[in-house]
Amino acid sequence: MGKTRIKVISEDIVQQQIVAYLTTVSRKLGIAFFAVPNEAAMKGREGKSRFALIAYLKKMGLIAGAQDIVILYKGGHAALLEVKSAVGKQSPTQMEYETWVRRTDTPYFLVRSVENVETVFRVLGIIEK
Repeated sequence: MGKTRIKVISEDIVQQQIVAYLTTVSRKLGIAFFAVPNEAAMKGREGKSRFALIAYLKKMGLIAGAQDIVILYKGGHAALLEVKSAVGKQSPTQMEYETWVRRTDTPYFLVRSVENVETVFRVLGIIEK
């Protein structure tokens, strides 16, 4: 018998699902959010145009390994979400960035689904446990 293959939802789709959820609940929960489209700017770019774009974006504040989504919530607090697929792993650069951020005591979470985001919101006290 052959192996049963489980279709894994891509990281892009997971992030789209999370953004759709956040868009739906943000006003009700009293939060704001935004995405940090580090990878989106690179897709489809090759050669010199890619190098030039990366150099420009670094001058504009692009930081390698930065989180995918920033959540702003009551009291002037922020939490950072790194989105991965069910089997995705952080790159070494993302792990270095996480370590750097954690030194500031800013909450940083790796999330793989809307359900993970809801758990984060319970941990942060944004929604009741």
